[in-house]
Amino acid sequence: MPQPEATQRPMGKEELEQHHSDCPPLPGHREHSCTDIAWLLLLSLAMGGLCYPIWHAESNGDLTKFFRGFDYKGRMCGRDVPGSFEFWCQRPGYPPDSKHPICVAECPNSTQQIHACFHEFRNGSNATVATPDYATIAFGRRCLQNPELDKTVAEGLSLLAQLEEPGTTTLPPSRNSSGMIEAMLKKAEDCDITTNLLTAAGSIKRGAGVLGAAFVA
Repeated sequence: MPQPEATQRPMGKEELEQHHSDCPPLPGHREHSCTDIAWLLLLSLAMGGLCYPIWHAESNGDLTKFFRGFDYKGRMCGRDVPGSFEFWCQRPGYPPDSKHPICVAECPNSTQQIHACFHEFRNGSNATVATPDYATIAFGRRCLQNPELDKTVAEGLSLLAQLEEPGTTTLPPSRNSSGMIEAMLKKAEDCDITTNLLTAAGSIKRGAGVLGAAFVA
């Protein structure tokens, strides 16, 4: 009958110390020790010193300023004025007015509504004017322009530029289809883009009709 193999007994503390004393140290060996005690004390004091300004800021300040938006009058959205989202108005034919945001209850997703937005007239006077919305998405309590809208407009302008090139009678195979124009216009309507962008898309369609054979599938 085979005998079971003997298991190795763990060495005790004295045996372990005796084992290490029997083994000569390697070249360059140094005993490990804590060499940065003074710097650890300084770091602990610095970390403790930071606790006071953090406590003071939380007790006497308003940390929500880092998360909420403000309108162009400096009023905090959702606290000083109704509406928790910051929205930048955009007049047709102009980029969004980043200097005069307003607060809205929810981010607009179409052009079917209007908001009272800041407007400066040529004589230097200003007033709030009813301005149509544009499609946006909510991100961090800000209303950002819908990226699908930017993609649609970029495709339309690129196609229009090709149609207006002298001597252009055909388009690349990937765009040589009237269905592509119809799909682009449908997407523009779904995104509810502003009138000036719809006009640009309509110009593309009219240009396709003038060239005729350019959109033969």
